[in-house]
Amino acid sequence: MFISHGSSDEVFPGRPNARVIVHELRKQGYHVEYRTYSGAHVLPADIMHEPMVWMAG
Repeated sequence: MFISHGSSDEVFPGRPNARVIVHELRKQGYHVEYRTYSGAHVLPADIMHEPMVWMAG
């Protein structure tokens, strides 16, 4: 599972929300790749490309 989050996101504050979610998923045995990027509630093009590279192995 690939999760990314903007450090300036005011819609869904990443700290602690995303970390709690990632921790719980990992605790349940999921492989989670978590990326934080500088930005708000948007998905930058370079981050959007990362899940595809990650999934391709």
